[in-house]
Amino acid sequence: MKFFQLTRNERLGLVGVILVFLAIISFKYFDSQVTIDYKQCSIEQAQEQIPSISEGCGKVKNEVVFSETKKAIQIEAFEKFNPNSVDAKYWKKIGFENKLAVRLEEFTQSGLGMKNIDDLIKVYGMKKEWVELIKDSVILDLSFIEINSASAESFQKINGIGEKLSNRIIKFRNSLGGFYSISQLENVYGIDSNIIRRNYDVFKLNKIHSKININKSGLKKLKKHPFINANQAEEIIKIRSVYGKIDSIKLKDIFTAKEWSDVKYYLKWEN
Repeated sequence: MKFFQLTRNERLGLVGVILVFLAIISFKYFDSQVTIDYKQCSIEQAQEQIPSISEGCGKVKNEVVFSETKKAIQIEAFEKFNPNSVDAKYWKKIGFENKLAVRLEEFTQSGLGMKNIDDLIKVYGMKKEWVELIKDSVILDLSFIEINSASAESFQKINGIGEKLSNRIIKFRNSLGGFYSISQLENVYGIDSNIIRRNYDVFKLNKIHSKININKSGLKKLKKHPFINANQAEEIIKIRSVYGKIDSIKLKDIFTAKEWSDVKYYLKWEN
């Protein structure tokens, strides 16, 4: 038991250690306590701040939109003019914006021109009230194409007829000896029949097409015509050699009804 007996100094030291240990534990305990100060309106205030920011952005956006200055367009035709003969610069000169002026030029010069003042409404961006402002100053002078005498360049003025198609029209016309009907243009290889129908009032047929004298023309000339094949040409010569001449009654027997409906316009005979 002597081992467990402590001296006075030892007892004081042990008590001191215990006090220090208790002091450390007490400090740690009170230091770990966090004081939370709840504010009753803190959440509501946070929620109110969110819409206030969005409202602020909306106000700024609205201010930007309303602060934009739109260019006022003033249309004023100061003289009589033909819309089919003016360019984009002229359209700008009377008040139209650049993009619309370019579209107007492309529209009026895409074919043989504008046929009616109201056609301008078809141009994207054009307004009816603007057409009303200029209509009293517009003079329409339409160009026409005489299909039996027009050049390839004239046909190319039609929107949809390019260099190749115009040359085919000329070649087909020459092989026939001319057109007897505007609708024959639709028989040109590669042409869109809608192009012909859309511009039907632009095409004119004043010049008379040439005809083959069936009682005087030789075999070579007859075979050259696109509506007469080699067998039909030889039959014409054979009948003519027997009877001395050939008339429409005998000619009809050589062709089918459909073939005769086309070829009769290109043949000339004496009954």
